[in-house]
Amino acid sequence: MSRAWAAALVFAGGVVAGQGAEAPQVVQEPRVPFGVIIAEQARASFTLRGAGARAAGMGGAFTAVADDATAASFNPAGLAQLRLPEISVVYSNQQLEDRYTGFISFGETPPLRLTDSSDTFSRDGLNFVSATLPFRMAGKHWAVQLSEQRMVNFDYDAVFTFFGDQADGSARLASIVQSSQQSGSIKARTVSLALEVTDRTLLGVAYNSWDGQWDFTSYNARSLIDSPDEPIFFGYTQASRLRAQNLDLGLLLRYTHFRVGVRYRRSFEASYSFSGDTVSNLPLSITSLPPIDTRLHWPSSLNIGVSLQLSDRWLMALDWGRTDWKEMTFDPGDKVQTGFFDLLRVGETTAGVSSDWRIGSEYLFFVGDAVVPVRAGVFREPRPSRDLVTRERLVRRGFSVGAGIKWKTIAADLTVSRTRASAEVSRFFMPSNLDTENLFFNSFGNLEKAETTVIASLILQIPEGSRLSRVLGRVFVGPGNDD
Repeated sequence: MSRAWAAALVFAGGVVAGQGAEAPQVVQEPRVPFGVIIAEQARASFTLRGAGARAAGMGGAFTAVADDATAASFNPAGLAQLRLPEISVVYSNQQLEDRYTGFISFGETPPLRLTDSSDTFSRDGLNFVSATLPFRMAGKHWAVQLSEQRMVNFDYDAVFTFFGDQADGSARLASIVQSSQQSGSIKARTVSLALEVTDRTLLGVAYNSWDGQWDFTSYNARSLIDSPDEPIFFGYTQASRLRAQNLDLGLLLRYTHFRVGVRYRRSFEASYSFSGDTVSNLPLSITSLPPIDTRLHWPSSLNIGVSLQLSDRWLMALDWGRTDWKEMTFDPGDKVQTGFFDLLRVGETTAGVSSDWRIGSEYLFFVGDAVVPVRAGVFREPRPSRDLVTRERLVRRGFSVGAGIKWKTIAADLTVSRTRASAEVSRFFMPSNLDTENLFFNSFGNLEKAETTVIASLILQIPEGSRLSRVLGRVFVGPGNDD
């Protein structure tokens, strides 16, 4: 891949590299661009979360609970607790805001102080759908489930406008516009099987078929105030595709007053491809990027949870998750494994182990024939990698509150969560340096991210002995499956 292409795509990703924040650094640009664009420009979090409003209301601490139709997304072993067929649907709506403050650009002499800029956008859609069939075979409780979950949502649409002022504020010299649009997702279609081995021990396995497709567009322009010259602009588009398969393994141990849950998601090798095009009024030695087919290694992850039944009505749960993101690598075509998030060679990447913590609680109220649960939770989730200049990492910290109602065979839940993250980060705003031998990655300041998420779940149970229940049993299990 040419130096010009690498430079252009670093700019499209808005990421810079260097060794300090006191002055601009001259560095060698990354060899390949894909990870930068995904990790920074798309603003996607790669921590794979489970689905469901009930679990979200407890801060996502559900690995040792996992007792409804969304269980497979947290711990497939939990499906063996179900006794009736269930159909579930989960919908989510997110309001997101990115805010850049206190940025200084060293790309000019003297340095420019950039005005603050922010934008908000929203995204929504179905997050999870499933159909679960419990049955008995060989004297044991089993359950099988078919589901689809949107694992990563790449939807993003924001425009940031900065004005460059002299450091003393005496004059406004330049304006900088950076816009980014992206659409698409990574989904997992899953077949899960769970078995109640004993009253205490439950086991589960989930086969996941991953399918990702997304498109990205970036437009960046810089113009001088009171200048007759047209703005300098650079635009970039990219189309990407990912496919893979893997297994999740689950264990649930049930004791009188507490439970322990474990979910291990095996690593996998994904096939993915991408291609790109550029447009600019700069005399750049850049042409269309031909389609590239390669392999991506996605690391394994481990989740361990503990739940405490404090009373017949009160449940507490704690989850811990671990993923070693430095193992997320790909081969850009030169037979050298490269870190996905910062494009450094294996052993040099700033990506590392991310440990997320979640704690939540649920309390039940009884109103006539209905059960009304209320929930609350808090959580902490770090990003996979650190900024290459400031060495800081964005860490999502948030809380959630939720409630629901369970009446006969219908359960409905609603949760609202709020998260914030901030860090000093580096950004590259000046397109005039794209085709130079030594790039000046020259802007840094503070990035603040806020997110409000509303999740709604609906679970319908199919009564035992109903015609639909009998038909499903014969189709998926066969006759004579009661023992």
